[in-house]
Amino acid sequence: MREYFIYGFGFFATLFIIWLLSPVARNIGLVDEPNTRKQHEFPVPLIGGIAIVITFLMSLLLVDFTLQPLRILVFGVALLLLVGVLDDHRDLPPFGKLLGQVATSLVLVVIGGLEIQFIGDIFATGVVHGLGFLAIPVTVLFIILVINAYNLIDGHDGLASGCLVVSLFGLAFLCFKSGEINYQRICLLLLSILVAFMLYNLPFIVGKRRQVFMGDAGSMFLGLFAAFMILELSTGPEPSLKLTAAPWILGLPLLDMLGVVAYRIMGRKSPVKADRSHIHHIVRKAGLGNYSTLLVLLAIHFGLVAVGVWGSRHNWQDYLLFRYAICLLVFYLLAKWVMSKTLPKILSTD
Repeated sequence: MREYFIYGFGFFATLFIIWLLSPVARNIGLVDEPNTRKQHEFPVPLIGGIAIVITFLMSLLLVDFTLQPLRILVFGVALLLLVGVLDDHRDLPPFGKLLGQVATSLVLVVIGGLEIQFIGDIFATGVVHGLGFLAIPVTVLFIILVINAYNLIDGHDGLASGCLVVSLFGLAFLCFKSGEINYQRICLLLLSILVAFMLYNLPFIVGKRRQVFMGDAGSMFLGLFAAFMILELSTGPEPSLKLTAAPWILGLPLLDMLGVVAYRIMGRKSPVKADRSHIHHIVRKAGLGNYSTLLVLLAIHFGLVAVGVWGSRHNWQDYLLFRYAICLLVFYLLAKWVMSKTLPKILSTD
């Protein structure tokens, strides 16, 4: 009963904090102004991420188990929240955001001890490959990639939060099956908070004038939490999650980020320059409406997460999960290339 109360607290506290902070955000200019690249018609408060983080940290104080394993995560969340709010309000240069992400990742890895030490038998040689001295830089790079994957996918109402909700269901299921009850509760807690945020993020529920966005503060937090949970559950003597299943659990955000960066590089463009080549832009330009796009993309993400969960539960070979993930990325890049040749307007940067 206690844990259900905490989930309820997280849900209703999120709604209350968003309602409380929305007028404050409008008064201080913490809003996303409409322009030619964006779909919304009115200035939208960027306080969803602040509400999510505040509620999450408050709710953690109510749990009946030790927070010792989470202390570094809490520090990293606070640091990244500061960077995200500054970026939402003042538009930090890309290097400034990256610096904050690197600092946060180093804290989790160097002080928190999160390391990817083994990557499994990804080459089908019968040997579990270790990273050795590369463990720290590879783990830092992994965290930064996941943070930016969620940061970049947050360009369509409900998509970033919806993707993590689906992934959290998968992680909570794996935690339940492996006896990691505390981590299962944390996943479900954040899930309840995200569902509350989505009520304010989807304009057909609250209306366009009451809509809020999570901003970079929120999207980077989602990525940080996803990276932390995957590292926690895929390391140790009896991992709940196979590391080679992690790309599948990350699913659409990771696939979209890698695809967009590769597409920009192949087009001789800056990989950090914003354009409209994300998967939600492609689906929208192909003719689907806002909510149809959301449902289709979440269904695709659900399928990817299901593969990761099934592969972990049934102990699929590392090389199979790895090769299938590479094949999926190659297929996605080929599909984008074909569309750029046959349907150039879909992948235009307008």
